[in-house]
Amino acid sequence: MLFDQEDLAEIKNILELQSLEIFFNSQWGSQTHGFRSMLHRDLEIQSSKFQSLFSSSISHTQDLGGYIFTEQPNIHLGFDLELTERVKNKLVERISDLREVQGAPSAAHLWVAKEAAFKSLRKLNQPDILSEIKIGSWQNLTDKISTYRFAEETVFAKHTENLGLVLQKGQHSIAIFKIKQVL
Repeated sequence: MLFDQEDLAEIKNILELQSLEIFFNSQWGSQTHGFRSMLHRDLEIQSSKFQSLFSSSISHTQDLGGYIFTEQPNIHLGFDLELTERVKNKLVERISDLREVQGAPSAAHLWVAKEAAFKSLRKLNQPDILSEIKIGSWQNLTDKISTYRFAEETVFAKHTENLGLVLQKGQHSIAIFKIKQVL
C-alpha cells in the first residue's frame, strides 16, 4: 500500500473532497503481461461497492499501476504517476512553456501535473494536445506535497474551480487533479 489512511485523509483535505478512493498495485505496472485488463477489472470491482461513481482515472508506470475514483457529483478527477527519475527536462520542455518550467518544483512535478490535469478534462472539453494546458500557481505545502492550478482561466474548463497536488512517494511522483463544476 503506497498510501495509508492518514495520507488519504490529508489528500482529501487538501483537495476538499469528501469522497476519494485510491488503489495501487505492483501487478498493474506495465512490465506485467495483461496489466491493463487487471487494473480495469479491479476498478470495476472496487467501484461497484459504492452507490454511484462520478469520476475515475487510471495511470501506470513500469513498476506500478493505480486508479482513483470519487462518488462526489460535479467532480472530474485526473490521476498520473511516474517514476521520478524517468522524467527528463528535455521531455517536459517539449510540452511546456518557459514560465511553466521555471515555476514548477521539478520536471517530474510538471509532467505528472499536466498529465493529471489533461485526464481530468476527459468529460469536459479536453484539448487535443497536452501542451495546450498551462500549469502554475505552485505552492509547496511540505517537502513531499505541492499544489498547483491551471495557470490561467482555461477555455477547456470554464465555470469550474480547479486544484491539483503532486506527492513524492519513494521513487514515484503522483498527481491528482480535481475540477469542480460550478453550477
